[in-house]
Amino acid sequence: VVLTAEEYLESEPFAGANRQRGEQQARICKACHSLNDGGPNMIGPALYGFFGTEVGSRGGFEYSAVLRDADFVWTPEVLNAWLAQPGRFLPGNRMTFAGVLRQEDRNNLIAYLLEVTTAQEPEQQERK
Repeated sequence: VVLTAEEYLESEPFAGANRQRGEQQARICKACHSLNDGGPNMIGPALYGFFGTEVGSRGGFEYSAVLRDADFVWTPEVLNAWLAQPGRFLPGNRMTFAGVLRQEDRNNLIAYLLEVTTAQEPEQQERK
């Protein structure tokens, strides 16, 4: 079951995550990925709107064969496993990133990414 970003953010471990720390950690991501709406593909694909999509399916980016052939949907749980050790999660992918070792750090980062890479409904935007 794939939930909405809002539903993930309302449940643990993301409800209790420190999104400010997640934002600090996202600097690592921003070296290779844009996070904003309409952002360009860089060394890695643009991440805006990626939650809930099939792996390797975003247009305009040349994915490795292993990502094109993989069969999963990007959820916070999958991203958690990926961020722990990308090379072990999906051997042969081109992401040259060792991973985020601490679970708390991954929770913070994923909560931040859920917030900033997901389109919000107009009523949610007004509350901010």
